Amino acid sequence: MKNNCKNCCGSWMNKRSVSVRPAVLPGFLLSFVMLMATMASAVPASSAVFMAPTVSTLSTVSTLSTASTGKTGLSETTAWTTAEAPENELDRVRQLFEQGKVLHAQMTHELIDSYTGETQVISGELWISRDKYKIRADHQVVLVDGDISMVYNERQNKLIISEYEPEEDDFAPSRFFSDADELFQVAGITREGDQTEILLRPDDPFEIFTEVFIRLNADLTPDEIRAVDQMENQLNTRFTDAHYLDYSEAVFVLEYPENAEIIDLRK
Repeated sequence: MKNNCKNCCGSWMNKRSVSVRPAVLPGFLLSFVMLMATMASAVPASSAVFMAPTVSTLSTVSTLSTASTGKTGLSETTAWTTAEAPENELDRVRQLFEQGKVLHAQMTHELIDSYTGETQVISGELWISRDKYKIRADHQVVLVDGDISMVYNERQNKLIISEYEPEEDDFAPSRFFSDADELFQVAGITREGDQTEILLRPDDPFEIFTEVFIRLNADLTPDEIRAVDQMENQLNTRFTDAHYLDYSEAVFVLEYPENAEIIDLRK
């Protein structure tokens, strides 16, 4: 299992390391991280948060013709119960992130276009804490933090560094934490076997997502997160080998070759 930057970014000679502090994810990966942040920022019992994706800018996302499973909700025989308990599984996940835990997992993220039926798929490895994210997927490594975004493209041997402008960003991580109770409400919780599925719905009828489903395992790791937007597009993320790590700054370091082209877009 990969859990350090050397393994994450590959083996290169004469590397340089940069530790940054988060930013917003570019393109298609953002639609995945917004799902994960729903868990990381879940507010107590009655509400949770979600955010919208941007247009894809990752050149390595593949377009597939495979059909979707169409799984966007619970079966008709599953009964929802209201989330009135003082503590539910989302509350416990939130507490783990507040305690400094880092979720590490392999993931496959799908964006299913309701109009064309095409499925965009990206697979990779992720590390996510309460306010930092690192993802390695499709020959790109993304490290985000509140002030800076760093994206290294292995194929192009190019590192892009940009300054984070939260006031210009509708998808800011701060939305997860400061505005959580204004965005999504826990509409129901169902438990079956050792798994729990939680339904979130927005308070705002104009919110881009109409439903979010989070399925958690008994150890509070995610099994699957699904969402449906206003255009009935589906976002499905599945996880394997998910587990929580103790926080380490070494996890949130991006390494790149000495000869990489660096494009610094900061002012």
